[in-house]
Amino acid sequence: MPRGRATVVIASLVALAAAAAATGEVRAASRSEPDPASRAPTLGPIQTVDENDVGDPFILTVPPGVNPPGDLPYTNTGPDAYVSAPWTAADATSATRNGWYVLFGTTDWQSNIPTAVSNDRVHWTQAPDALPVLPSWAEPSISMTWAPAALNAGDRWILYFSTEEASSHLECIGRAVSSQPAGPYVDDSSQPMLCQRSLGGSIDPSVIAQGGQHYLLWKNDGNSSGKQDYLWSEALTRDGLRPEGQPHRLLVPTAPWTQGIVEAPAMVPSSGGGYWLFYSGGGWNSSRYGTGLARCTTVLGPCSNVGNHAFLATSRTVVSPGGLDTFTGHDGRLWAAFTALVLVPSTWHPGRYYYNRVLDIAPILTR
Repeated sequence: MPRGRATVVIASLVALAAAAAATGEVRAASRSEPDPASRAPTLGPIQTVDENDVGDPFILTVPPGVNPPGDLPYTNTGPDAYVSAPWTAADATSATRNGWYVLFGTTDWQSNIPTAVSNDRVHWTQAPDALPVLPSWAEPSISMTWAPAALNAGDRWILYFSTEEASSHLECIGRAVSSQPAGPYVDDSSQPMLCQRSLGGSIDPSVIAQGGQHYLLWKNDGNSSGKQDYLWSEALTRDGLRPEGQPHRLLVPTAPWTQGIVEAPAMVPSSGGGYWLFYSGGGWNSSRYGTGLARCTTVLGPCSNVGNHAFLATSRTVVSPGGLDTFTGHDGRLWAAFTALVLVPSTWHPGRYYYNRVLDIAPILTR
């Protein structure tokens, strides 16, 4: 969510600093007790794999036989550049043979959609901007492009993203297409793919495939303009470029810990039938921010919260875990990718700190 680096006075962040300093690392988060009746999923060991600023991460699994970008290693000299591991000819050969991963994130103030690539989900090499040119309907600001998600649609790849519409000054969801998984992606549309203007706009797209049909999940950006937040889903056309049918409301922020804010939906099937809906709640830049869990009867709802507490919440070892999305690795396992906050001293403003979002991954354990 908004989502660039924020410089703040240290006095206002004493509580966050104390929590983050407990171990100096982000590893395990507190989580709600599983509901035996619903057999809720849990997370396996959490690993921090990128310690630089990563917002709203989405990891795309690329199958074998697809070449990685040819212009690596790419150097981003901006202060928020992703960790850049060495990338060799042998890495490229291995990626083509065995498959690889693309990390997409919210703007880093140098790129609209910063990216990185990896062979192993752990070591990431910076790659070029996945969306170097914003669509014609967008406000030309590099600081307002958030929360991407990507989809393999046969012979092409589709990138979903949120950015500001110039005419309404609201965040809206767009889609862009590329012949390569890391881009560059091009959005040639004259208007957003989806924008609930009467509800404050639309942000945080995610996708799920079920029964040969793709569905889009998102949030109406109500809390940005004093309106109600909801999470939504709707079927996509076969080409993945437009919603079709009717939007279905999935969840209202009723759990007290959400403070009336829900965002960043992501859905996975449940082994017992139905679906699990992960979502974020609370203010994104506060220690109250966390990840919730709901149970859904279908992809189109209805959904209900699992317990009254966050699935992942601030603890002694993690601060503000959220922005969670899911992916299936080349190992066949289901994984979660999300961010947590740490505080880093500012080199430009002595005595002040800024939020730095680290990238965490963990296997999702379903029962």
